Amino acid sequence: MDETITSFLMLVALGTTVGVVLGGISLFFAVVLWKNIEEVPEESDADSEQTS
Repeated sequence: MDETITSFLMLVALGTTVGVVLGGISLFFAVVLWKNIEEVPEESDADSEQTS
């Protein structure tokens, strides 16, 4: 019985660790992409104003 609980807790700990790491990586890339997406319209607006 103790081995079953220990194995279960190890699986929970491993799953939590993987979830936190992948969540952090996803958040990092989401922030980087969001900043790039916000910058693109500003640059295209500046280009269109210069060409006008």
